[in-house]
Amino acid sequence: VTPDAPWTPQPPVVAIADNTPIPVTATPTITPPPRPPRLDIPRLDIAHTIVTVPIQAGEWDVSSLGEQVGWLEGTGRVPATAGAPVLVGHMTYPDANLLEQGAFAYLQEIRLGDEVVYEVEGERYVYEVVAVGRIAPADVSALFAADGETLFLLTCTDWNNESRVYENRLLVRAVRR
Repeated sequence: VTPDAPWTPQPPVVAIADNTPIPVTATPTITPPPRPPRLDIPRLDIAHTIVTVPIQAGEWDVSSLGEQVGWLEGTGRVPATAGAPVLVGHMTYPDANLLEQGAFAYLQEIRLGDEVVYEVEGERYVYEVVAVGRIAPADVSALFAADGETLFLLTCTDWNNESRVYENRLLVRAVRR
């Protein structure tokens, strides 16, 4: 290299046993795993990652949901595609013979116009609550919307002290802003 010649950087070179040079390539970048799906309802201070609620023997198995928010397998996953995501959480759940507050313990306080944020597959979707109502536990037809712009939140409601069960489900419908 002469002082007047332009200098061009070259990749480092490593020699192996027979002195054949092998160019060293750049260190590969490692892509971090995707962030798990997440639900945030700012006004109610609800913020949870979302787990999958699988279908077992033809029914959704919420037995291990505990204090988590779950996505009902078979409902829409990603907004703007066929089907609406249905997210569920317990109001209360048993834990060592005590009744603990579930992820949706305060969902009954949700109001029309409240913001709901759903993050999935690296995208953030913002919804507005447009309806709050009650459905029968077996009324799963109410959970399906084909528009891809709807998100449902579902929890138990209307505790009956005599039968010791929740008689209805609270269904919140939110649409994408």
